[in-house]
Amino acid sequence: MSPGGPLEGPFHFSLLLFQFRYLAPYTNLQYFLYYSPPGWDPEAAWKFGMSPNITIDWAAEGDKLTLPVGLGVSRMVEIAGLPVNVAGEVYYSAIHPDDKPGSRWDARLYFTVVIPTFMF
Repeated sequence: MSPGGPLEGPFHFSLLLFQFRYLAPYTNLQYFLYYSPPGWDPEAAWKFGMSPNITIDWAAEGDKLTLPVGLGVSRMVEIAGLPVNVAGEVYYSAIHPDDKPGSRWDARLYFTVVIPTFMF
């Protein structure tokens, strides 16, 4: 590409993001942050933390961003001989679209079966 082309300089990422908005107008970002307290029962595997979904609706009129903050707790239990991670989380969206009902609070309950070996 020749110098001074459309993808050079400080607007490189802005240009790519601008073009991406028309291909996929909805963005979902998720991060995981968990803490296992030392000294607690290691068999129970207690954890505290969060894994919120930050969403951006590029095609929306007005507010586009939903930014939740919250906390959750999880514990490993045994159900039918298999280890199962049971978790619950509650989030409040500090930034949210005003025109979407139900976008302010979010509660989640997870049951994740941990298969220790390949069973099939």
